[in-house]
Amino acid sequence: MNRSDVAHNQHHPIPPVHVAGGETDESLASLAASDPAAFAELYRRYVIRVYRYCSRRLLDQVLAEDGRS
Repeated sequence: MNRSDVAHNQHHPIPPVHVAGGETDESLASLAASDPAAFAELYRRYVIRVYRYCSRRLLDQVLAEDGRS
């Protein structure tokens, strides 16, 4: 993830992906291993929250954006 990804997602959210069945986090997590659409939906829901958490904990925006730390 880089700054443009984060900025883009903050201002232009990824549209929801329609997944067969229920769309609770739990059901998507179960499907995500074999269904790319389920993983995409979970990513869409949590990418900004995870980035913000990492940024606060690491106190380094570059490391938070890197994703490999």
